[in-house]
This record gives sequence, C-alpha cells and structure tokens, in this order.
Amino acid sequence: MVGRSLKVQVMEAGELDELQRFATRHRATTFVTLLAGFQLSMGSRTSSEERLTATYFDQRDHPTAKEMVGFFLRPTLVRSRMPPGQRAGEALGAMTRQALEAHRRAHVPLLHVVAAYPPALSSLLGQSPPWYFLFHYMPQPEPVDLQFGAARGTLVHSGSTAGRSRGSRWGLRRDVEGRLWARLSFDPAQWREESVRALAGDYAGRLRKMMEDPARLVSELTAAPGSW
Repeated sequence: MVGRSLKVQVMEAGELDELQRFATRHRATTFVTLLAGFQLSMGSRTSSEERLTATYFDQRDHPTAKEMVGFFLRPTLVRSRMPPGQRAGEALGAMTRQALEAHRRAHVPLLHVVAAYPPALSSLLGQSPPWYFLFHYMPQPEPVDLQFGAARGTLVHSGSTAGRSRGSRWGLRRDVEGRLWARLSFDPAQWREESVRALAGDYAGRLRKMMEDPARLVSELTAAPGSW
C-alpha cells in the first residue's frame, strides 16, 4: 500500500529564529528543541515517560569520508524521557544528553539495536503494538540541483515508500524564506488525514508554549488527551 504525504507549515521565519535563540540560551540544538516539542505533543498518547524515536545523524566526520560522494546519514534510536515534574528548560538539557548518547551509537545498524531488546519496544514507545516514528530536521532548504566536484544531479521524489510501515515519518526543513515546514508521511490504514493535520497544529502550539515559559513543568506543557 502506498502511503500519503502532507506538507504543513509549522513556523514563520521569525518564530524559527526565536526558537534557535531559545535553544542556544538553554545550551541545546535546534534539533533537540524540536524533538522535545514532538515528545510534548505525543505525551498524551502514550503510557510511558520513556519513548524511542528513530532519527538520522550525520556520520561524515571521518577524514576519509569528506571527499566522498554519497549520503552518510545513519538511522538510530533516541531513547528520550521527559518526567512530568521536570521544568521545560531542564528537560532540554536532559534530552541533549540523550541525543548525544544516540549519536555515539549511530554506527550500529538500526536493525541490530532493535533486535537487542524487542520485548522493551512496546513499553518504551508506550503503545502495543509499537508504532514507528521517524523524526528528523534539516536546517537548509531542500536542494533541486546538486553538484559535487564535476558530478551533477537533480533531486527526484518518487513517494513510493511513504507510509508503508506502521507509524509516521516527520521530516522538518527550513525553506529559502526561513520558514519551518513539516513533510508528514503516514499509512492511511492507520492514520486519518485530519488527525495528522491536527497533530501538526498541536505540535507547533507546544513549541510556542515552551518558548514562552521554559520554567513551566512538562506536565503543564504536555498535550491533553483528545487535543488532537
């Protein structure tokens, strides 16, 4: 079954600039802050404080890889925890440490990581059967024409793999005008389009509330049941 894909604007350029300044003040990256907002939105839909979220990390840090053509993005799992009694600003610090730990093991194939503790997947995700969420952020606008030395190419989207697995894919990217967009891929057999759009709107709202008052407790920022 071929899945569906939606493109939804999450933030205006000025809001994203403010989010980046907010992240810097709390010694976090933009990615970590965006991921924290995602966990706040998903908090009302899971029964566990700990969750696994798949993401990509750049592994082109080896000197021999710097002049090589190709993608060096490795999928891995971020094991995140946002206790309800923790303040939002403190939660960003904890999530930064959790993301760094995930980056350190990104060289391990994702299937090996999952196979290492299959009984824990359901409890960590807070759902049974477990859903699969892929969350990633690209700070640069999507290229159309690619060039690497004498090699040139054009980016092509087939959409053939969207939504084939249980769960959802969240791809966040900044456009040429500085706005933040989310491309949401999902399986229509498992998700309704209106629910996906509502979740995207709730996600943007959680980010704004977190920036407005980082001293608020995670329990106060977490989406209420039925909010989307």
